[in-house]
Order: sequence, then C-alpha cells, then structure tokens
Amino acid sequence: MAGLFLANLSVEALAQDPWMAFIHLLQTQEPLSAVLEVAEEIVRGGHSSPSDEWLVAASEQSPHWHQYCVLFLSLRKEQTAASRRLVSTAPKGGELFERIRERLLVSEH
Repeated sequence: MAGLFLANLSVEALAQDPWMAFIHLLQTQEPLSAVLEVAEEIVRGGHSSPSDEWLVAASEQSPHWHQYCVLFLSLRKEQTAASRRLVSTAPKGGELFERIRERLLVSEH
C-alpha cells in the first residue's frame, strides 16, 4: 500500500519527493523484498530513481542503507561509474540481495 500511495500522490501532496517520503518510512532494518516492492511501485508510478549523489549520501548512513541504495539502483536502465561502485562495495547480504547484486555486476560488462 505504501508503494501505491507514494507512486500516485503528487510531489505537492507529499510536500517532498516520493523517495524522501519513502526513506522516512523505513525503520532500522526492513525486509529487502518489501523495500524493493515499494521502490518498484514508485518507479512504475513515473518517478525517476534517485540521483547518484543522493544514493551515495544515503548509502553512507549504514550498511542497511547501502543495501537499500543497491536495490534502488537495480531499477535503473543504465548504471554509472558511481552506481557500479555502490554495488561493488555494498556489504554482503542475503540471497535476494546477492542475486540482485550479481545481476548488476554482470550487466556492467
């Protein structure tokens, strides 16, 4: 439900970017599958993924945030040097995370 709301409410109604609204909803550690589902819905709603600068700053907050940022990157069509660095330096995660990371690392070649 959170993804549907964030994807379909205007920036004016949210009074902020949907990605900022989303990160304010996250707790210390959320299931990565839930984070990915909401992020996918935001992108399906027509919002572009966060900038490299935003992702780098967010990833520096904690190991969990670093993994969240990799999930957000997985929704992009193209990767940049900064995004590839975020993926390759992310802390090891569970099965879902590692499958996503591997796909991103393989796609850059």
